[in-house]
Amino acid sequence: MLAVAESCNTPAAMKAAATYLPMRERALGIGIINTAPNIGAILTLLLIPPLALAFGWKAAFLVTGALGFVWLALWLGATRRLPARHTTAKRSPGASVREILRTGAPGP
Repeated sequence: MLAVAESCNTPAAMKAAATYLPMRERALGIGIINTAPNIGAILTLLLIPPLALAFGWKAAFLVTGALGFVWLALWLGATRRLPARHTTAKRSPGASVREILRTGAPGP
């Protein structure tokens, strides 16, 4: 499941940057998007082994999973009311998921 969710991250993050960031801030936002996974990989190597040694491997999974849900709650709270500054596609209210998956675009 993790790999399925991770494969959607980069395109979704780029779309979010294009939609919510003004043009002059977009490069910095995309730079942060590209840097964050690398920082996470480094922090994982520094934090998880000591946590697993101190409290066991199950605790390491539980703590990292709980931190993911904390991050999700903070992110949802911070981004719920952001106005879209730039949109490139118009949505059709009648577009179905099947149509979007088949054509890549909603509506006719």
